[in-house]
Amino acid sequence: MRHLLSTTRFALLALAALGVFGFKLTSRQPPTPPPMPFDRSQMLAHLAYHVMLPTYLEFEDAAKALQHATSQLCDAPTVSRLETAQVRWRQAALVWILAHSAAPAPARPDAIWLPSGLRLSGSATGLLS
Repeated sequence: MRHLLSTTRFALLALAALGVFGFKLTSRQPPTPPPMPFDRSQMLAHLAYHVMLPTYLEFEDAAKALQHATSQLCDAPTVSRLETAQVRWRQAALVWILAHSAAPAPARPDAIWLPSGLRLSGSATGLLS
């Protein structure tokens, strides 16, 4: 019984000390940092010049390479030229998908024209395999 009283007395003294020294038993949230200024036009300009424009320029290069490969294939069809044209098609399709992923509306695989029998599945990087 004496042990119980000394434990109770110690607990009461500890709680009193916490109250006297200003410690609180409740949790506090860290202060919220002040909001950063947001400039929508600056964000859109950055998106346009650093994301969308480089991707569309890359698509232009890929489309020109595809056009060259298909022209060579039409001029003199060979297995090697067919394989080159297929690789160029996959590269152009991948860049096209990436370009549309940065566009305001999401690209859907069914919104891209593909020859019959060719399906997009999984990630777009599978196009290069």
